Amino acid sequence: IVGGRCIYWIHKHSKNSAKILKCLTGKDVKSAEEAEKAFKEFLSSLGFSETLSDYGFSQDDFKEVEKNSL
Repeated sequence: IVGGRCIYWIHKHSKNSAKILKCLTGKDVKSAEEAEKAFKEFLSSLGFSETLSDYGFSQDDFKEVEKNSL
């Protein structure tokens, strides 16, 4: 399960994220914010509207991950 917010962090730290997103969405994505938006739109186009909270995760669950990624 990869949500839009996860794509934000992946794009921020990955050299190949833009290439993968281009293949999935057809968009040239430059920033992490654009990556998150494009991926959410891609998921929506597939009819996937669930978020990580639908699977029991909350924003607080990722605070440690976010802190360690900076």
